[in-house]
Amino acid sequence: MKQVMRDAGHALLLLAGLWIGMGQALACVYHGTIRGGFSGLYPGSISVASAIADAREKKLLPAARAQTPLSFRRALADLEGFRGALGNRATAAAQPERTDFSLVLISAGLWSHFNVDRANIWAKYHVKAPMPQKPVVITDEAVLRAISDKSMQMEQAIRLGLITVRNDKTGAVTALLLAASS
Repeated sequence: MKQVMRDAGHALLLLAGLWIGMGQALACVYHGTIRGGFSGLYPGSISVASAIADAREKKLLPAARAQTPLSFRRALADLEGFRGALGNRATAAAQPERTDFSLVLISAGLWSHFNVDRANIWAKYHVKAPMPQKPVVITDEAVLRAISDKSMQMEQAIRLGLITVRNDKTGAVTALLLAASS
């Protein structure tokens, strides 16, 4: 009986260690990930990563940047630029009452939440996971930067597979992205 209890205790410790390790593995690359770069964070992220590699090969996107102490700030600036691209008045006015979605930067594993209504766009950066049952935008920093600096249109990024929207049952998030391109 003591052996069974001891084995059960060891199993619980092992499971707890795996759970803690899993939490670390899901952290973004800027804050202690053990992943060390891209992994299949979300269904569809591998095809986006492949499209980004193709775009880099065709010189549509710059080569990947090395991680530096300023990389996290740069990623936040890219996300804020993306929010700004979405935030033109024509786009916000065309929205239904509210459109919520998550966005993941695949090379960093950095999640963000976006909330859009007729007048405002709010964003929370560096969140742990996507919002349950909400659409997910899958892309990467270089794509957001290209859109922000106007070297690429949102529509082109979507057409090339550099941005993919998953679980967009109503099409509201895709429409928002396409409206931001015009």
